[in-house]
Amino acid sequence: MARAAKTWDPSGKYWEAGGGGTAWDSFAFDPELNLMYVGTGNGSPWSHKARSPKGGDNLYLGSVVALNPDTGKYVWHYQETPGDNWDYTSTQSMILANVTLGGNLFARQFGLGTDKPVPEDYNGDGRTDLGVYRDGIWYVSFCPGCPTIAIPFGLPGDIPTPADYDGDGIGDVAVFRPSSGIWYVEGSAVGFFARQFGQKGDDPLDGDFDGDGKHDIGVWRPADGNFYIFQSGTGNPFGIHFGQMGDVPIPSFRARNHY
Repeated sequence: MARAAKTWDPSGKYWEAGGGGTAWDSFAFDPELNLMYVGTGNGSPWSHKARSPKGGDNLYLGSVVALNPDTGKYVWHYQETPGDNWDYTSTQSMILANVTLGGNLFARQFGLGTDKPVPEDYNGDGRTDLGVYRDGIWYVSFCPGCPTIAIPFGLPGDIPTPADYDGDGIGDVAVFRPSSGIWYVEGSAVGFFARQFGQKGDDPLDGDFDGDGKHDIGVWRPADGNFYIFQSGTGNPFGIHFGQMGDVPIPSFRARNHY
């Protein structure tokens, strides 16, 4: 509950209407992993602004939550609709299955429930590699059965922002430090660089906004509903208003990976 409370605005007094997130459909149990999967419902009241005026993801609305059935302890979650504003739910019946893709069955336990997923093609072979970020350490595996390598880069509290910043087809290790608005990038072609772009409270963006084949540094500012982009092709920053306070930008690392 302490973790969830950080993602709600108490001025909305959401508890008076219950807040939402009820679990009202069948659960699913995985005997191999000894996990119970619980789907949760929409927010109450439906309006995000009404129940949490200053925004926030409002955990654990619209989520699949994995619990240890022996202890009831939280293991991990996946929030399908951060800051639900549309009466969406994640309570549909869950069916567990082994799925074969391309003739190969692939399933692997990798990381901890509190890690941040950072999948990316870190070696340029055209395949996305498994990766997680944990308190300033990146853990990456290039293939099923390959050893895990540990890469120290960043500090606890940083937001991992892996992408191809130099256009060489290799994913770069990078972080955005929300306390200072500084980006730190270890470019596979250009080497290390740091750039001040953003401020406290900004969400780092994910995308090539000028189409030059290089990932651009950019932020979404919830305080004013503006996107700010530093174009790698021209070196010029620009801003555009799109959205409003409390929105979650789709091309953001937080939205993509549900941080």
